This record gives sequence, structure tokens and C-alpha cells, in this order.
Amino acid sequence: MGYLTFWLSVVGAFLLWTALCTALASRFPRMRRLLVCVSIASPLLVLGPLVVAAGYFEFVLRIDFHWLSYVFSAMTLTLVGSIWILRKGLTEHSIQEPEAATWSLRGLSLATAMFIFSGSMTLAVMDWNMRQQAVHVRDESRGIMLSLMPQFAPPHRNAARFYLQAIARMDADLAALQESSPLVDPFNPLADAFGESAGYLLLRHAETLRIIRHAMTLDNCWFDRDWSRPSVDMLLPEIQGCRNLARLLSLSAKRHAAEGQISEAMIDIACIKRLADHVGFEPLLICSLVSVAIDTTALTTLASVLPSVTSLKEIDAVDFFHIINTTSGRCLFVRSFLGEEAFGLSMAAGFLDGTLGFDVFAPLLSEDKPSTLFFSRWLPMSAGPFFRVFFMPQEIASYKSLVHQFQKLSAQPISFSELKKQTTRLEKLFLENNHSGLLGQLIPSFQSVFNAGYRSQSFQQAAYTLLAATRYRIENNSLPNSLDLLVPEYFSEIPPDPFADKKPLLLRVTPDHWSVYSVGPNGVDDGGPPQLNADQSSENDDVGLQMTTNSTFKLKSTGP
Repeated sequence: MGYLTFWLSVVGAFLLWTALCTALASRFPRMRRLLVCVSIASPLLVLGPLVVAAGYFEFVLRIDFHWLSYVFSAMTLTLVGSIWILRKGLTEHSIQEPEAATWSLRGLSLATAMFIFSGSMTLAVMDWNMRQQAVHVRDESRGIMLSLMPQFAPPHRNAARFYLQAIARMDADLAALQESSPLVDPFNPLADAFGESAGYLLLRHAETLRIIRHAMTLDNCWFDRDWSRPSVDMLLPEIQGCRNLARLLSLSAKRHAAEGQISEAMIDIACIKRLADHVGFEPLLICSLVSVAIDTTALTTLASVLPSVTSLKEIDAVDFFHIINTTSGRCLFVRSFLGEEAFGLSMAAGFLDGTLGFDVFAPLLSEDKPSTLFFSRWLPMSAGPFFRVFFMPQEIASYKSLVHQFQKLSAQPISFSELKKQTTRLEKLFLENNHSGLLGQLIPSFQSVFNAGYRSQSFQQAAYTLLAATRYRIENNSLPNSLDLLVPEYFSEIPPDPFADKKPLLLRVTPDHWSVYSVGPNGVDDGGPPQLNADQSSENDDVGLQMTTNSTFKLKSTGP
């Protein structure tokens, strides 16, 4: 009802304005042309830009708000009505003066002012109602987020405060974060652990490592945030610090392995996996993605250490068969999609009550999209009540619809090929067509998110296989040249490839490496996972782990 009242007030105000100009033109013949031009130009100058903006929304940005027909009909009706009023009021008769000369200027002025006041008050009331909706939207966001948070443990059982201490120690060591540092280089081979710089780095951070290992023993991890009010401030400055801690642990594990201290290396790797679990404790997609990245660091470190294992006692220092969770990647994202909905709703509440500005989207906008100029320049200048009243209701509904569909999709136990089809369909429908214009900028490429989940599963399956192969090597003094040799003694069946719809993982054996891998998102066997320092532009997207083949062990053939 409010929208109809506002529409009628706008049309009525312009028609009465035209009538007032017509009455003045009939009384002041010398100013007739000027007043006629003013009466016609007024709706064009006010409603014309709105028609252009609505058309830009609908046909260029392809944001499906459906306001073009309403704005265009208001301008058309106003122009047609204005022309009729001008012809009716200014037509001169042979006997009497123009009809508009008898129109009351005071009455028309008062009526025009009343319609303008009515439209302004209607807009103000609708804007006030939308501001009040911010409370309900924020309550909904708070309820979702709090439902995802388990009961907090006592502060002394919170790992976050120990991670913050370790991060502070790392940040204070500027040399550790330089490009030449072995901590920064992600492609450290095992030989680098012997390096003098690595030794000094680990010696300087012996206390840091002790703090991290203590944090591993704690149950929960939550940083000091108001989870009842998720906001942009939660784009987590601690995340990069946690990744540096994972690299430090990885370097320590490689150093221990190089020195023959395999049990200590295994404990460091378990610490990295525990750190990944703690980072993923916070229910946001960015936390889940970083958690997966840290977990991958743990598994690649495990692959580099396993060739140094010489006894089952060393490999059993940590029960990796229970630590490795082959479904953790996708389970992590199911929870994070719910947190992402709460995050988006909190942003919407900020726009509704005016506590959040549109400049927060500047880092999220792509420079090659036409929406970038609109959201970063035009919208901040022209937004306010109009944006809250005419765009935010549909914006919130579209955003919730989008996220809910991805939540359902993430929880379904479907194959990667089917997931890819459905994800592509949804992204084309919502992201490319911008059904959710502003809040939709918060949504990353969900296909890449799901890819990360399946990649995590592939790494977990590969690590599980490498552990079984290492046990086989220790017991048989050789690595198998076929995964079939590991069945059924080490596992009941060859682990499936998450990307290949129930097909088993693949094995590639060379004189130097023993690689277990998945075909990756493209579904094609590209010959095994690329080397860590390989050309990143390569089309090889196989996902897996490889360990060096110890020269003292010979491959055992499946043939006679």
C-alpha cells in the first residue's frame, strides 16, 4: 500500500505542478513559453534519470528488481497528463480568456504542496519501517550464528589465546617473514631443513613451538569476537598468522625427520592438523578455506616425512588413521554456508539502519564489471532512503534464496559431476544475472568453494593411502607398484576418487616418486599431481600426494 501511495503522490504532484504552471502562463503571456517548458521539463529531469537508472539495473547489471515498469509508467502518465493539461488550460477561445486563467493559484499551490508532503511522508514512513526491520534481520543473523557455536569452554581451555601469543612472537621476528626466509617459501624440500637459516629460525622460535603444541591439547578455539553481531570486521586478521604457524610446524617436522626424530615429526604434523581444526571452528567460509589450506600443509608435510619412517612404532606415534577424516572438507563447508548467511544478513542490517556504508564493498568488486562503478561511486552518493525502501527487501530475499539453495546443495551426498552441474546452473542464475545485486557481491564463486572441499577429500584419501603404503613398505621392504596389493590387509578397498564418481584413486610410480592422486576437477588423468614448484599455468589439475622412493627399497611387482 505504501508503494502505491508514493506512486500516486509522485504522479499527482507533477500533474498539479503542471496545472500551476499552466495557470501562471495564462496570467503572464510573456512568460508562457518558459512556464510551458518548465512544466514539461520537470518530470523529465526528475523521473528521466530514474528511468535510465532502472533500465541500467535491469538490462546492463541484470539486477531483477522490476522497478523499470513503475518508473516508466509514472513518467509516461505524467507527460501525457501534462500535455493534456497544457492544451486544455491554454487553448484560447474567441470570446473568453483561456480556461487556466480561472484556476485558483492558491488552491493549486496548496494541492501541489500537499501531494509533495504526502509523498515525502510516505517515503519517510516506509524508510522508518525498513530501519525497524534492521532489528529483526540482525536478530535472525544472531540466532543463526549462535546456533552454530558450541558451548564455550572455560578461558583456560581456549586455544585462541595461545595462538595469539605465538602469532605475536612470529610477527615480532621480521627476519622470519622476509622473502628469503625458509618459512615464507612454500616449496621447501626436505633438504632445506638442514639449512643454517632454518636451524636458527627454529631455535629462535622454540618457545613459539612449545606454545603451539600446548594449544593442540585444548578443546576449543574461539577468538574474541561478538558472534551475535557478525560483521566485516570478522575478515579475520589472525588467519595469516595461523598460516605462518602451520609453516613453522611444517619446517619443524621436516627438521625432526632429517635428524631421524620421526616421532617428534609426527607430533608436529598432528599439531598442524589440530591447528586446521581450530581455524575451521569459526563458521565462516573464509575460515573453512584457510582451514583446508592448513590441513593440506599437514598432509604434504606427512608425505615428505613418511619416506624417513623405518618402523611401525614411529608411524604409530600419532594415530593418523583416526585423525585423517576423508569427509572433513565438505562437512566443514556445510556449517560455513550457514555462517555465511548470518554474515550477509548482518551486513544487510547495517545497510538498513545506516550503520554500514557501501564503501565496505570496494575490495570485493571486480574492476571489469559494470557494477563496480555503480556500487563504488554512484550508489554512495544517491543511496539512502530510496535504496532501503525500493531495493533492500528484494535484495535480502534474493540473497537468502541463493544461500539456502547452496546450503541444500552442500549437504547432499551427490557426485562431483552432478554437483558441478547444479552449481554452474545456480551461479549462472544468481551471480551472472545478478539477482542479488549488492549482497551478492559477498558471495564467492561457489564452484571454487566446492572444488576446495573435494580437493581436501582427495588429499585426505591420498594421505590415508600413503600411510597404508608405508606400513606395507616397512613389513615387505618395498613399496607396492599397485594399490591392489594394499587390499584387503591395509584397507578393504582402494579409496575412491572424490572427483571421479566412485572410481578408485590412481597410482603413478617413477624411479624417484610414488604418487597417489585424483583426476581433479577436470576429470582427466593428467599424469599425476604437478611438482610444488611447477609452472602454475599448467592445465594439470590432478590432486594428490607424492613421496620419494627410498633407494634402499625396491618396488614389488604384482606379476610373477
